[in-house]
Amino acid sequence: MSDAAKYDVRILDRMIETGRVTKKDLDDVLKNLPDVTDKAENVEASLADRDDAAAPAPKAAPSAASTPKAKTSGKKKSGKDTK
Repeated sequence: MSDAAKYDVRILDRMIETGRVTKKDLDDVLKNLPDVTDKAENVEASLADRDDAAAPAPKAAPSAASTPKAKTSGKKKSGKDTK
């Protein structure tokens, strides 16, 4: 496995757990990354630009407080079998 693959964020936790990468190794790699802030670009985005932006939001599941309770006969059960 290449060094770059060992530090892939998708598997990094597993690599640390199995001891293939130590936290010190990770700190060293992060410290030595080049500064590329001068290559960054601003990206403007808006959800209003999406085709589905006008679609209504899905309904939330009913909460326990709004769910009707089952009706009971009003008789208390004694817990004893009265056959």
